[in-house]
Amino acid sequence: TDEGIISDGPNPYWHGLYPIARLLLWSVPWQFLGISLLNDTMPIQDAINDTAQDLRIGLEKWMAPSVAFDRAAVSEAFMKTYDPRRKNTRIKLNAGFGEGFRHLDGPNPRVLMLGLQFLDRLIAKHEDLSSVANLEAIIQLRQMPGADTIQAFMQALTPQIRSEARQIESFLRRPADMVKSNLFQFESQAKRFQILGEAGVAMDEFDYDPDTVIPAMSVGDENYVEELDRSIPRDRRAQFFTKQLVFVVAPNSLIALNAQQKKLTDLQLARMGFLDFWTLAESMEIGNVGTPPPIPLPPLQQPTPEELQAGLMIPGAPQSGNGKYIIDPESGQLLEIRVPLTVTERLLAQAKLGIGMTINPAGRKAAGDAPPRIQTKDGGTRPTVTEARP
Repeated sequence: TDEGIISDGPNPYWHGLYPIARLLLWSVPWQFLGISLLNDTMPIQDAINDTAQDLRIGLEKWMAPSVAFDRAAVSEAFMKTYDPRRKNTRIKLNAGFGEGFRHLDGPNPRVLMLGLQFLDRLIAKHEDLSSVANLEAIIQLRQMPGADTIQAFMQALTPQIRSEARQIESFLRRPADMVKSNLFQFESQAKRFQILGEAGVAMDEFDYDPDTVIPAMSVGDENYVEELDRSIPRDRRAQFFTKQLVFVVAPNSLIALNAQQKKLTDLQLARMGFLDFWTLAESMEIGNVGTPPPIPLPPLQQPTPEELQAGLMIPGAPQSGNGKYIIDPESGQLLEIRVPLTVTERLLAQAKLGIGMTINPAGRKAAGDAPPRIQTKDGGTRPTVTEARP
């Protein structure tokens, strides 16, 4: 083409997509790149410009009116030099020749008043279409120290800005799929561990393809998957493998609409003993907390007789080192020593470690009948968490 050379070759990326994504804040079928959010305001802006110009011309007609001269009463030089906008103008007139000149009135003042009212209506409509009310609401929230800013902000947001945020959230899905695939294709294991944590490292039982995280299985292997057969090219196996990892964008998470309120709710649940501190740390985005220690729990999957024979630990008997199943002496139930996954299981691990939430003994205890709120004191310099008291 005139702009460059187009190569018709294979896609070098495992995700098989073009490395571009469209951000459509206003998606319509007849525009590939969508429509601008200010598309509806363009004719309103043109009308505002035209009306303001008409009003300005009308005012100029009154401030610098047209002048009608009597050629028999005034000279040609006077007609050229006279300016009605100049102050302290002194003019000699001969009463015998009549009035000499007169100012012509401008547009009807009532028409100018109607034009001014119409301009106000246009500006109000423009502010409505351009979501200026959202900005004004945010500015007002900053001027209300001590108020429930989170709840007030949720009430102040219009449906339009909520829709725009959801459009951006849906846009993130395509780049996320590309980044997810590129992590497995180009990043090393150390880098994957830095970005994804322990989930970015292949487990030993699936690491059949050395130096990669893409499984390559053979017929007869445990939990054999046909799409991951070692005879299939790695890029095709990678496409299937990356589909097992799902990228989820929580609704309204981009504008952090519910983030602060959720953190406060989790804090209240943790104080009541209904939420473990690992989940609380994840909600508060506190890093370097670690994972709960393995404890005896009901198995996620019922083990086969071979697995049970190899992994069952019997008190007093020599252990092979890979035992992960025990028999509960009280109930006789089979338990698996594994990392807790659910909140209930994490609470059990927290109780075994003797970890509990510290409650301030001073003052009345929180009633828990209303969500906590953030308030600012001392002129907005000290934020506090306020809870309902009985």
